[in-house]
Parts: sequence; C-alpha cells; structure tokens
Amino acid sequence: MAKLNAKELSAVDDFLDSLGVLWEPVAKQGLYEGAAVMKDALLQEVKDLPVMSKDRYVPTVGLPLSALRPAEKQGLIDGLGISKMRRDKDGVSVSISFDGYNELGKANSLVARSLNKGTSVQKPNRFIRRTFKANENKRVKAIIDKINSIKIQDK
Repeated sequence: MAKLNAKELSAVDDFLDSLGVLWEPVAKQGLYEGAAVMKDALLQEVKDLPVMSKDRYVPTVGLPLSALRPAEKQGLIDGLGISKMRRDKDGVSVSISFDGYNELGKANSLVARSLNKGTSVQKPNRFIRRTFKANENKRVKAIIDKINSIKIQDK
C-alpha cells in the first residue's frame, strides 16, 4: 500500500478542490478513453486467436484443445464491451467484459475465462493478461491526454 506524506496529501486535496464537483465527469471521460483503448486491443487479440475448422468437437484423452470453436470466437467478438462507470468508496471504475451467450448457448464470460485459465480439455491462452500488459502505456497515455484536453471552467 502506498503512503502519502502531508505535502502530497495537500497537493491532492488542492487538485480535487480545484475541480470541485467536476472531478467525476473528468474521471469518467478519462476512464472511458482508457477503456476504449484496451477494448480495441483486446478485440484485435481475440480476432487473432486460433480457431478450429468446425464447432463440433469430441474430446480425446491427452489432447487438450489449443484453439476455440468458431462460434465461441464469434461470441467473444460480439460480446466484448465496456461497462457503465461504477462509483464506490474507492473511487470510480469501468470494466471491459464479455457479455451474453454464443450460438452454442455458452456464456461468453465463461468461454473467455476457460480459455485464459485453461481447463482439462482446453490449453491455457493468457490472452487477456498479455493484451493488458502490452497496452498499459497506451491506456495511461490515452487517459492523461483525455484529461488534459478537457477544459475546466471556473466554479
């Protein structure tokens, strides 16, 4: 956990006071801009995932899958989205998730988690962590650029 000394707390307090009631819309716009960058990167990563030639698969012992079924991949592409901003005691946040179901009737979030972690019939492909680590700097830059471009008017 990070510790702040009195000078740092004073600077943060002064900055939040200067924003007044505008801190939440400013944070919201910055967060959504950063989430959009990550969503685009994750969408490209999902499009690049290996896919099997057909949706039908009969698992065999000792041969875990290393690819998705075409319907599962399409479900991930169609279900990828950004949630509404959520405000809690720690501040504001948005999340990127896979909503809905694919045409096979499986939850897209379950397919994504199973692929990311691996299962007894699916080799792990840590595509989410890989995408987020590779695009961290782009996300931070997008948030900072968006916040700096917002014109704050006097209270």
